[in-house]
Amino acid sequence: MYRVYYTDPKDIDVAKYSDTTILEQALKYCERLRDVGMIYVVMVTDYNNMVGKPGATAAGQEYVPQMLEERPRA
Repeated sequence: MYRVYYTDPKDIDVAKYSDTTILEQALKYCERLRDVGMIYVVMVTDYNNMVGKPGATAAGQEYVPQMLEERPRA
């Protein structure tokens, strides 16, 4: 299942959502929502056969390879 969350800029305190089981429909819906001016348009999925571990306990170095490099401070 795919869930698309979005917010109407005229009512920013309430997030709305819509569900579908077809990825192509979810992507087209996201595009339509953006075209009509909705904000915070995001899509999530609850797919049992996903690649990788379900969920993340913390944002550590194993999730962001760039964090392994020490960057000079400006």
